[in-house]
Amino acid sequence: MPRPFRLYFDEDATWNALLAALRERGFDVLAVRDAKRQRSSDEAQLEFAASEDRVLITFNAGHFSVLHRNWIQQGKDHGGIVVMHQSLRSVGEVQRRLIRIRAALSHEQMRNQLIFLSNWA
Repeated sequence: MPRPFRLYFDEDATWNALLAALRERGFDVLAVRDAKRQRSSDEAQLEFAASEDRVLITFNAGHFSVLHRNWIQQGKDHGGIVVMHQSLRSVGEVQRRLIRIRAALSHEQMRNQLIFLSNWA
């Protein structure tokens, strides 16, 4: 059975109720504050997530889309990036979409992917 991916929530996406709900559903979740990486740059957050082999979760589509493209062009690997839209404010809805992604994509399939949560309705 493929290994499920692990999550790393950047500073903007850390949402306590969501983190708790995902942990209850068996997700391996790490937040910026848990890793003591507050106020690190977006590049540093992606580097950390990659070093921990985690999928980075963020609201920051602009910065992370550029970082993703640059990393791919440079041949650098990351564990994946999932972008949430600011309008998605229901814990249940975000959780359902992440469960759909986890059911569809393995840890290996998430590698170097940039996924928009809005596409997983």
